[in-house]
This record gives sequence, structure tokens and C-alpha cells, in this order.
Amino acid sequence: MKTLLCIIRLKIKNTYQFRIASLSGVITQLLWGMLQIILFKAFYEANPNAFPIEFNALVAYVWFQQAFFSMLGLWNWNYEIFQKIKNGNIAYDLTKPINLQFYWFSMDIGDRIGRTILKTPIIIVIALILPEPFRLYLPENSATFLAYIISITLGTILCSLLSTFIYVLTLFTIESDGLKLLYQSIGDFLIGNVIPLPFFPDILQPIIIALPFASIANTPFLIYSGTIDGDKIAIFIGIQCFWIIAIFIISKILEKLGAKNISIQGG
Repeated sequence: MKTLLCIIRLKIKNTYQFRIASLSGVITQLLWGMLQIILFKAFYEANPNAFPIEFNALVAYVWFQQAFFSMLGLWNWNYEIFQKIKNGNIAYDLTKPINLQFYWFSMDIGDRIGRTILKTPIIIVIALILPEPFRLYLPENSATFLAYIISITLGTILCSLLSTFIYVLTLFTIESDGLKLLYQSIGDFLIGNVIPLPFFPDILQPIIIALPFASIANTPFLIYSGTIDGDKIAIFIGIQCFWIIAIFIISKILEKLGAKNISIQGG
């Protein structure tokens, strides 16, 4: 745990070099969030009964999607890892007295936290004070907020574990571009970045919710808005825990196979 925290702290410090870029990102996320809300507001005014969640819940969904774009974004790779695998410098990582999967996970989650710290608080505070229809409301009670904190923490861990899974798979390939493109194309759709997951047809909901992508962002956002409440919260958090354990075990097995059979040629 001390090693994990040390690596995360170093990665966070590295992101401080890009403070101006982060602040410009805040403006982009705020404008994009407001445009989405305006668009959905028009649809809700036409027929509010046609949508599966209340408008305030959708507003919360949009704002948290924008606020945690860097933390929960599937595109947020640590390209240093891919470069090490490609040019052979992974040999140095294999000689370090630390598990390879653990090391890559620490680097990835450190990057995500570092990029999020500089933007998320600003976006959330502004969203809380914006006028209607853009205002983000606080949850109804402290228990819901606590469940949200637990869920988004698990979602962040799962997101980094899935990225680590792609890093591990890269050990078996020459180029990582195909893997990244496939993962991002499918993942962005199933995580809710294209269309909020509650808007999918009812017949697809059990399948989508059972997949790991829904547990990254959809679950914590819906818990915050109160769409997921009561006993359902424990069920959805249980699904998050299941995928964290499953992805960890699968990645661990593949990492051992990849490290055992890898050929370091360099260049």
C-alpha cells in the first residue's frame, strides 16, 4: 500500500505541470455539459413521460460525466507503458521488486486522480450554483451521498483495472492501436458517453448493467441522483466488486503468461 500511494503521489505531482491545460479543459467541459442539458431539456419538454429518469437526475448524470471525464474516461491511457512494451524498456520494469500489474495499475490511477483533482471541484461547484435548468442538486440524504462515494471509488478502481488489462494484453501483440481502438469504441458506447444508459431499451438493460462498463460511471451517477436507491444500491455495488475481482484475477493470470513468454528485442 505504501508503494501504491508513493507512485500515485508522484503521478499526481507530474500533472501539476499542466495546470493551464486543465483549466482550459474546465471551460470545455462546462460548455459541453450545458449544451447537452439544453438539448435534453427540449426533448423533456416535448414529452417528459417518455424518459426513464427524471430531468434533475439526468442533469446530475451529465454534470458528473463531465466532471469525472478524466478519471473515468476510457481514453485516458498511460502512453509511457505502451511505449515501454514496444521499445523493450519493459525489461527494466520486470527487474523491479514490484508486481508488474500492480505497478501499471498505480501509474494509471495516479494519472487519473492527478488530472481530476485540478478540474472536478471547479466543475462541481459551478454546477451547484448555476441557475435552472443547469443546476446540480445535492442528494436527498447523507446515506445516499456515502453510497455514491463508495460507488465512484469502486468505479475508478475498475476503470484503471480495465486499462491495466489492456496494458497486459499488449504483451501479446506487436502494436496496441487495434486493442485501444476496439476497447474505446465498444466501451464509450457501453459506459454511457454516447447515450445515457437508462435511455437504452428495457430489453437490453439487464445485459448492459451486467457488463463491467456500466459499473464504472453509470452506477455511481444514478446512485447520486436517487434513481438507484434502497436495496438496489447494495446489488449494484456488489456487481462493481465482482468485476473488480474478476478483472484483477484475469489480468494477473495473463500478466504471468505474458511476462514468462515475452521476448525483449528493443527498438
